[in-house]
Amino acid sequence: MHLDRFGDAPSLNFDGWYAFGSLFLTGESRTFRGGTIDRLKPIRPFDPLKGNWGAFELAVRYDRLNLTEHALSPLDHDAHAWTAALNWYLTGNVKVLFNYIRFEGQNSPLVVAPIALNGTTAKGDAFATRLHFDF
Repeated sequence: MHLDRFGDAPSLNFDGWYAFGSLFLTGESRTFRGGTIDRLKPIRPFDPLKGNWGAFELAVRYDRLNLTEHALSPLDHDAHAWTAALNWYLTGNVKVLFNYIRFEGQNSPLVVAPIALNGTTAKGDAFATRLHFDF
């Protein structure tokens, strides 16, 4: 992202990216509509009486974000995270997501300690879940 500021303030540049991959354990694949990913419809929608449990997807993602801008701060502000996920698609409209995230960031405001000459590092682990309805 390039940010032009008013007056004599210098312009700023920030960048970030991610890589993502997934595998469906139950045989489904992504479909596209109009150039975007469409909702996933499990081959066998959730119906325990018939022995159907929906679709299961394993996913992994790596994120990197660089907010270093020496016009604002002499310190580097760089963060990255790994995410591993198990996504359970009960039907085409309902899914449950389970994510484990490991993150690290330099000179993060999450660190309460005073910033030393070399800065600080925030590290952490998170487990997140979400119940998702899509209609």
